[in-house]
Amino acid sequence: MSKKIGIMTYSRSINYGSALQAFALAYCLKDLGYDVEIIDYVQRNYGLNYSLFKAPFSLNDIKYDIIHLLFLNTLKRREAKFSHFRKSVLPMSKKQYKFGDDLSELDSEYDLMICGSDQIWNPKATDFDTNYFLPFIKHSPKISYAVSINGGELNNNTSKEKIITDILRFHALSVREETGKIALDNLLTGKKGITVSLDPTLLNPVQVYDDISSSRIAKEPYIFLYSVNFKQDVVEAAVALSERTGLPVYTLFTGGNRTVLKVKKRFIFATKSVGVEDFISFVKYADYVVTNSFHGTAFSVIYEKKFYSIGLVDDDGCLIPDARICHLLGLLGIECRYVSKDMIKTINLGEPIDYTQVNERKQEAIMKSISYLKESIGGIQN
Repeated sequence: MSKKIGIMTYSRSINYGSALQAFALAYCLKDLGYDVEIIDYVQRNYGLNYSLFKAPFSLNDIKYDIIHLLFLNTLKRREAKFSHFRKSVLPMSKKQYKFGDDLSELDSEYDLMICGSDQIWNPKATDFDTNYFLPFIKHSPKISYAVSINGGELNNNTSKEKIITDILRFHALSVREETGKIALDNLLTGKKGITVSLDPTLLNPVQVYDDISSSRIAKEPYIFLYSVNFKQDVVEAAVALSERTGLPVYTLFTGGNRTVLKVKKRFIFATKSVGVEDFISFVKYADYVVTNSFHGTAFSVIYEKKFYSIGLVDDDGCLIPDARICHLLGLLGIECRYVSKDMIKTINLGEPIDYTQVNERKQEAIMKSISYLKESIGGIQN
């Protein structure tokens, strides 16, 4: 009889990367022969982060509400699409839990609990919640898989001592970036071994995503701009690439910001196709991808795209490393795809990515990551 595994991760976030990493880890574990459920957990700040409107306590709140009112139909469609994805694609637990609920019953519900991936251990993340350290699991084994801290300061957190106690109870620890390993080593003062693993989206064959992808949406050749925050640098980089190639730019409405108002001024088309399946489709069929997102970068690699990950620059004009993106690109030997908006204006667009070499490196990392999962889970007795 296979082990029954419960996964605690960001599964209800209305965010393409979060939804897909949850899907990917569950799929991978099922493929390895385990019985898997994702805990339907509503994190502490869920209502604050994903409500369509805010209580008008400030001018920013009022601006937020006005923008959301302008695009209410699109936002509702997006919310419904994510809900459908959770219900039809993710293996969610039958029972839903909320922050403040007693989660201790999960201790006997599963043979093993896994937390990860995504930025669930990053105190700077708006979704941060100490339940992702699984403090309610006192008896069942628990492991982490490719959790991301992404520069968050666990050492300075007010719950530091409690967090350390909870982490030390883990059977095995895996993080997504080398910086996360360093941060945990410092926090735990070397008391626990830590493995660096691939984000789960990179563990599965491309066919897995093809199977849930929408059909082609934009019929013409195009550049796909993917960003959650739509900082000026990434928008300008997409415009610069469009000017050089003559290709139109398409993007997804990510909500929670002034996405549509920003990109319309730059002649970027914000599509009304807003499902998780649509994100996959837009990457799959793009001629170029421009992104400042980790998962935008990851799926560009999965689909072997010509892509540029856009970084910010400091006052001296030097690229500021993004721990998550730079670790992945360094691992795959394609650090050159991390560029600034100004580099897009002069960079050699014909320079190919050697995906034969990239895939060899990726396959080696996949094998190590799968080995971590098999050995960590296999070492636990039912």
